[in-house]
Amino acid sequence: MLEIDYFYNTLHSSVISLLGYTFKHESIKDQIISKIPHVIIEDIHLDFSLKSHLRNEKLNHLFEGGNFPRSNTKWFVLDTLEVKDHSNHLGGREKTIRTVLNKIRSELLQENAQNQYKLLITCPVHTSPKMGNVQDFSGGSTQIYVSDFVTIINDDHLDIVKNRSVYQPEVAVGRQNTNDEWKISLDKLPNYSYICNYENC
Repeated sequence: MLEIDYFYNTLHSSVISLLGYTFKHESIKDQIISKIPHVIIEDIHLDFSLKSHLRNEKLNHLFEGGNFPRSNTKWFVLDTLEVKDHSNHLGGREKTIRTVLNKIRSELLQENAQNQYKLLITCPVHTSPKMGNVQDFSGGSTQIYVSDFVTIINDDHLDIVKNRSVYQPEVAVGRQNTNDEWKISLDKLPNYSYICNYENC
């Protein structure tokens, strides 16, 4: 089984990552996020723009005298539960999530020449016993396809669902892999310290 630093190293090398969680693992999700320099994106809707959000963040910190993180690497954390859909159409929220994530991905790829900003999507998952305990991401599969690195929190480890940087044969999206090489232990998470310096950020 892989150690927790593998998760953060891969997170660092990926532009967009996805972390799936069940509500009983929400505290683990928060602990994982707390280890990286990040800003949480809230109130997400169809007109959301990452560039505008970044500009507003900088202005708020400037005028309020806050300490805007000086790290060359910055994660924006977006939980799909924060995506607002005001239509009453069936599948409307899924469509909104797809539109918003594709727009953010496009902005990141266009404006991120120096790999300065990254996105970590967090998303609830549910297990379907009828489908052989397949874990599905709430809100559709768009977040899986736009992400470079996808993991799901289990009780004592993370299951790697997708990793673009490594060839992963015979692993279907959403299905648990029984191979320990595609599992990341959470044993050392409480003591893990994300170190950001000029070499690795």
